[in-house]
Amino acid sequence: MNQRTFDAFGLRCLIAKVTNEAGVNFSNIVSEYNQMFAGDYLFLSQGVKLADMLIQQWRDLSASEQVKLAQNLILVRAQLDDDMNKKSTFSKVFSGSAFASSHSNPESRVDQAIANISLMISAV
Repeated sequence: MNQRTFDAFGLRCLIAKVTNEAGVNFSNIVSEYNQMFAGDYLFLSQGVKLADMLIQQWRDLSASEQVKLAQNLILVRAQLDDDMNKKSTFSKVFSGSAFASSHSNPESRVDQAIANISLMISAV
């Protein structure tokens, strides 16, 4: 599972934790991402950890503001990925990284996601 997918997953976990809406829960989120996370047993605990860290960082925001920010960041991340993928597809294919299905260092995912999300917030 790549970092961009994990970032979106962590933000979706935050939304699930903050809203506690019926039908929005970790089981649904995990089942949506299951194929990308096949064999990756750290992703759920790391997604929850990321959500908890973001909730703590955003404690001055109301729950609805946290949800709106997370939803916006998911869209920003997707747009950035679309723009970057168009430019780097050939280099990824030739380097072989386009075919890598897992994160190169899963232990660093949460820290990298926090850094990515902080950068996106400052850019928005």
